[in-house]
Order: sequence, then structure tokens, then C-alpha cells
Amino acid sequence: MRWDVVVVGDGPAGSTAARLLAAWGHAVVLVGPGASSERAESLPPSIRRLLRVVGVEEPGGLARSAGNLVYWGTDEPRMEAFQDGHGFHVKRTAWDHYLRGLYRGEMIRAKAKGFDGRGVALEDGRVVEGRFVLDCSGRRGMLGKDMRVLEPNRTACLCGMWAVAGAPEYTMIESYGDGWAWSVPVEEGRRQVACMVDSAVTRLVRQQGRTATYRGELSKTRAFSKMLTGKSPEGPIWGWDATGYTSTRFAGANWLLVGDAGSFLDPLSSYGVRKAMASAWLAAVVVHTALRHPERQELALSYYDEREKQVYQNFRRRTAQFWGEAGDHAFYARRAEVEAFYRQADVVEAWAALRRADGLRLKVAESVTREVHAGIEGNEIVAREALAAPGWPRGLQYVQGVDVLKLVEMAPQCGQVPDLFEAYNRTAQPVELSRFASVLSVLIACGVLRNEYNQGNQGC
Repeated sequence: MRWDVVVVGDGPAGSTAARLLAAWGHAVVLVGPGASSERAESLPPSIRRLLRVVGVEEPGGLARSAGNLVYWGTDEPRMEAFQDGHGFHVKRTAWDHYLRGLYRGEMIRAKAKGFDGRGVALEDGRVVEGRFVLDCSGRRGMLGKDMRVLEPNRTACLCGMWAVAGAPEYTMIESYGDGWAWSVPVEEGRRQVACMVDSAVTRLVRQQGRTATYRGELSKTRAFSKMLTGKSPEGPIWGWDATGYTSTRFAGANWLLVGDAGSFLDPLSSYGVRKAMASAWLAAVVVHTALRHPERQELALSYYDEREKQVYQNFRRRTAQFWGEAGDHAFYARRAEVEAFYRQADVVEAWAALRRADGLRLKVAESVTREVHAGIEGNEIVAREALAAPGWPRGLQYVQGVDVLKLVEMAPQCGQVPDLFEAYNRTAQPVELSRFASVLSVLIACGVLRNEYNQGNQGC
């Protein structure tokens, strides 16, 4: 049988894409070994909104995450409680099993070896053919590995399990001299504790084994050392390559790179699972469009390629800001270097100016125009208008999940930031206030909008 779609990899990305495409009437086969990582992860509150978008019920029994306990560039802790609801702490084995169980279609329990342009070769010698192939195989990158562009800063993660109490609803994060550590609670009285190191700038305990290296890194911490004093990890220490990467291409004539197969974010972002599922939803929309409307295939694939590149760059800029706040050690300084279409200092100043102003009278710059680009309507890709401005990336429709064209259209109608925020969330996919304020500041910093408020207020 020749399938409409062959989905390679049965993690969060593969399970999500396969389930959606099967629900939309396509013949789908999901290929994967059925295995999962032993890692624990913290899912941000935005995962709950994404679950609704992809039509997944919020599973019961998950440990709630209330925010982060942060020791970042300082010895004093900072409690960052989530302002927009709760997130979750999950074990990847359980989370992946739950998502995999939502897919009711055909499955092949096997690993894929490669793709020759027509069929996916399996390790047992079989070949599975499909009109489209989605590479959701994660860092292994059945297809994506050949197009991978690694970040110059190589990062390794060392992780262990500890019997330790404290801050049961919070992820702990600490920067230290030449690395950073995080800890996620996995159940009552037990936490995973990990260290992120860069062998190019970190003095590792060499030739003494992984456990000695891990212990050596933990000894450089302050809060973590205190928390773990007199204790020993449960079981062996494990590790993996946590170096970030992107791809030269995310889509071809009949294939797409989805989730970690296409790009991998620094774990500092805590958006790995969310990004994988969002990428899978978009890939499903693109393939659904191409199968139902072949005349839009090129438009849809081009949109996917551009959007996945933008997602990676947006997250890269956000994490670079955190690195810049951690200190001047080479580990952080190298990671804080990133190109952007705006300067972070200008964004900060734009937001400060908005806070100082008594109100809004936002005007759209005369140089701003509209161009026809691809966009999403329901579960299809269509041609629609997008923002065009000098210095603005071509066809960029979303920044940090905010529809910038819709925001620019609405901006002149409101006289206060809270009014504009509420009006936007009534007509678009809701976002949290911090992200909305950041994108509004970006538009002002880039000269797309300017605030001409002098006196009086405008209603909304």
C-alpha cells in the first residue's frame, strides 16, 4: 500500500502530526520504535492553549508547574511565578505514551534507516512509500541530519535523579561560573538535576568518568550544592548532546522536517515539547493543503520553510537575552551573540517609553505596506496579506506567536496598552501580556508604529 503520508518518529511531533492528518481523512502510517526519553521536562502554561489548538484533551494526573525559582547572575533567588495559569512537570515516557495513544491509525514498530525520495527504508528491509514523508525522528534526523547547521557553541547535558524535597511546583535554574543547572520535580521528594556544560570553555574532570564530571559541575553551583549536600544520585548519570541547531531547508517537494528533526532549541527555553507539537500541527496543515489543493502545494511548502526558520530565530533571540543577563564568562558571552532584525536595547527603550506615556495614539508608518503571502485559515494554507516594511523580514506574519498584521491594524484604535491587549485577544489567538508587550515594543523599535500621544485618550 502506498500511503498519503508516512510519519517517521513517534514522539510528540510524530504522534501529533499523524493523529491530525488521519482525523482529516488521509491514509497515514506512523513509523517508530515506541521508545521515549527518560528525561523530565517542564511544560509552560502556553502548552494548554496549544493542546486546545491541536484538539487534545488536557490529561489528568499531571504535576502542575507554578513557575521557576531562578538563581541567574546573582546569589539571590528570584521567584518567577507564571502569571497566565499553570504549566506541567512531565516524564517524557508517560507524556509520549499518552500522545501516542491518541493516534488510532496504522503503526509500524520499527526504526527508519533513510529516505530515497520515494520510500522510507526500514531496518528490517521493508520500504514504506508515501506521497509525503514527515521526518519527526528528533535529533537522530533520518532525513534532517544531512541539512543540519549546528550552533558554534557545543553544549552537553549531564543528568541524574535525586531524592530531595523542596519547591515541588517549581523548576529550579541556576547559572554558575561556566555553565548552568536546572532541576525538575518528577514526583513527591524526587527531582532530576542536570548540568549544561561546554567542553570548549569548561574545565571538566577528565578521565574520571561521567559521574565525577557531573559531581565536579555541581560543586560549582551555590543553591544546588546546598540542596544536595550529603546526598548521592539514584542510579547512573546519563548524558546527551544538547547543542542547538537549525537546517538549511525544512521542506522539499514531498518531505518536511518536523520538530527536533529540523531545529533544536537550547533547553533553557523550556519550549522543546511545545515547539515540537506546534511544528507538527503546522506540518499537518501544510500537507493537508497540498493533498487537497495541489495547486497550493508550492505556496504551502514555502510557507512552512519560512515559518520554521522564523520560529528558530525568534527563540534564539529570546534565549540570547537570558545569556546576556547571566554574566561575562565566555560560556554566556558566546551564546548572547545573535543577529536580529531589531536591537534589544531599542525594544527595551520602546517599552520604557510606552510605560512613561499617559496613553496611546499609535500611527502606522507611511513606509508600511501589505504584500500577498501565505497564511493559515482553519486547517489550510491560503494566500493572504502580510506586513511589509523596510528592514522587516519578508512575509513575517507572527512574532512570538503574535499576529503582527492584526496588531498593526488594531493599534490606532486604542488609547491604552491594556485596552489594545484585550481587543487583540478578543479577535486573535490569545497570548500572555508579557509576550504581547514585547511584540508591540518590537513594532515601535522597528519604526512600524509610532506613538503620537499628546493629550487626551482614545477609547477602544
